[in-house]
Amino acid sequence: MVYKESNFLLKKLKKYNYRWLKNSFFYKNLDINLDINFETINVPFCSKNSKDIFLYFKVIDFWEVYLHPKHFFDLIFSNKDEALKILEDMQNSKLYDFLRSVLKSKYLDTDFPIFACKYELPEILLYSKNKYKFSYNMINIIIKSKNFELFKIALDSEVRPFFNASEIAQTGNLQFLRYMPKGFFCKDTLSSAAYSGNIECLKYVHCFVKKLDPSIFFSALQSGSIECVKYLHENNCLWTPWTEQNYYIIYSDNHNTFEILKFLYEHNYTIDKIFLLDLILCNQVEILKYFLDKFPLDNSLVYQAVKRNRFECLKILVEKGLRVSEMLAAISRNVGNNEMTEYINNEINR
Repeated sequence: MVYKESNFLLKKLKKYNYRWLKNSFFYKNLDINLDINFETINVPFCSKNSKDIFLYFKVIDFWEVYLHPKHFFDLIFSNKDEALKILEDMQNSKLYDFLRSVLKSKYLDTDFPIFACKYELPEILLYSKNKYKFSYNMINIIIKSKNFELFKIALDSEVRPFFNASEIAQTGNLQFLRYMPKGFFCKDTLSSAAYSGNIECLKYVHCFVKKLDPSIFFSALQSGSIECVKYLHENNCLWTPWTEQNYYIIYSDNHNTFEILKFLYEHNYTIDKIFLLDLILCNQVEILKYFLDKFPLDNSLVYQAVKRNRFECLKILVEKGLRVSEMLAAISRNVGNNEMTEYINNEINR
């Protein structure tokens, strides 16, 4: 069935059954010089109570309606096969993908709002409020989408208690955090904000959660954000340099690792021989070069370099004056690095 556009008198938009067309991009972009009381336009249109599914879709498609009447959903759910057949010929869009999904759903009561979140349709999510069941599964979808309109609707619904400020802080979404009740914030929220690497999130949460401890400093180190590390240092947040923390920071190999480690050293944070061993373990050659001049060296370092098969680290250590031995040559043979073994033998015989 094909419909031609008809002359639509704009003043009909004042009538209840046609008012739904105002919730559309087409209406919002009408020529402001048109007189709504007298002008006509040549477009497809229908009453919100229309029983013609094809015409309904044609009107929605043309007007780009974003808030649909309840009657429309009742109509398509009562005629699923016909609606799905029409949708097969429609171009892909968030709305049509949403409709295809809900029409095929076996669990409409929970799936309707979930699909509204998945396809980022806040107007439809708002429509579904108090009509369908909002569930915990919506929350992760909303947080990942970063859609603020979806977030506001869900937070002001029955799923509000399931929102976790720490999970949101970890994403670095400052807009979401600002809208959340501050009673949701705790120490974990502050740690997550530091872990996100977003300095503005960290500052914002710190306004409400004042206490700083080493775990929060470590979260900032994990993030690789030099700005967060500096901010916590300036606010007297202490760091306990546990070995596993050293290892994680170095192993993460983010682009700010070297800058952060230099900052820690220059501000008298505890960095020791174990730290050098961790550098060798993680094969951080350039960082190792910088720190070798800062510590007394001993042969345990060359032992670890050979044992861990870190040939480049070994060469740097030898250049700094550390000696190799027959025992190290044997270890090198055991790890299967012939090039390193030959290098050690040459150094022994030099």
